[in-house]
Amino acid sequence: MATANAHVAVHTTDPQTLAYAFNDSPAGLAAWILERRRLWSDHDGDVFDAISRDDLLAGVTLYWIGQSIGTSMRYYWEQWKNPVRIVHDRKPELEAADRDCGFPNDLIFVPRAVAERHANCSAGR
Repeated sequence: MATANAHVAVHTTDPQTLAYAFNDSPAGLAAWILERRRLWSDHDGDVFDAISRDDLLAGVTLYWIGQSIGTSMRYYWEQWKNPVRIVHDRKPELEAADRDCGFPNDLIFVPRAVAERHANCSAGR
């Protein structure tokens, strides 16, 4: 989580400033996304061991062409102000199938027992 502090701080307090800059600068957008993937991917020092250049550029391109980086950043801000509330009593609360409810290098560690209690972790196994 230490590597995500700046990311979370900006996205939850002032996402529009970066969104305007990233919609104006493909190099800035690419740098922002590459740095996040580098910090949050499972690799031994070279992000391209975990994610191909083509996949990284495809992600940047989708944000750039769709001008959607602001929307994705704004989501954090909205959730920080108004957290999601479960509006049903079904179990698990997160019904969509998820093959795995946690990875060793996740930013926020959720104990498997907690994940399995609230999400459909066993789907597809």
